[in-house]
Amino acid sequence: MGVDVVRGLKGVADNVRHDTAGGVVVTSTTFSADAQKEAGASGWTIALMDRGDLLELMENAERLRP
Repeated sequence: MGVDVVRGLKGVADNVRHDTAGGVVVTSTTFSADAQKEAGASGWTIALMDRGDLLELMENAERLRP
């Protein structure tokens, strides 16, 4: 995923509320190096969750099922 989505989230957070803590961007692919750099330098807490993170969440959820 490219940097535009991360910049878009930051723009929304900037315009909606000044006390916004940040946000999460989730993709079923991976993030570009520019997107990762932008998320880290945005001044907001922007968590990036890629395909590997989603698979890990699903595996952990499956282990917790009764």
